[in-house]
Amino acid sequence: SKADGTPGRVRVTHRKSEGASLEFIKSILKPGTIVHVDYGTQWLRLNAHYELKRVNHSKAYVQDGACTNLAESFFSRVRAAERGVYRYWWSKYAEQYGAEMAWREENSRVEFSEQINKIIDCLMR
Repeated sequence: SKADGTPGRVRVTHRKSEGASLEFIKSILKPGTIVHVDYGTQWLRLNAHYELKRVNHSKAYVQDGACTNLAESFFSRVRAAERGVYRYWWSKYAEQYGAEMAWREENSRVEFSEQINKIIDCLMR
C-alpha cells in the first residue's frame, strides 16, 4: 500500500525468474519508494535504487517493519486460480492471466454489481 494507506496498483509481468523482473520493477516504481522484499539475493540489486525492507520468512512473517504478506497472498490466489479456475494454464498467456488476477485483486472490495458495470463500461468503449 501507499504511504497514505491507499492500496497500490497491482502490476503484472511474466519473466523466467524473479531476478529477470528487476528492470520491469525499476520502470514502474518512483524514486524514493520503499520496497519490501524477502531474503532472496535477486532483490539486492534494487538496493542501489530504493530503500529495501527485508523479511526472512524462515524466521518471521513480519520483521523490522518489513512485510510481504500482501504480495504472498496475491501469489497464493494466482496459484489457486491456476489449479482451480482455469482449465489449462499456458505460459504464453501468463500475462493475460496475471492481468485478470490483478483486476480481481484491485476490485475485490467493490460490490459485484459495480464490477459488472465496470466490465460492461469497458466493453462498450
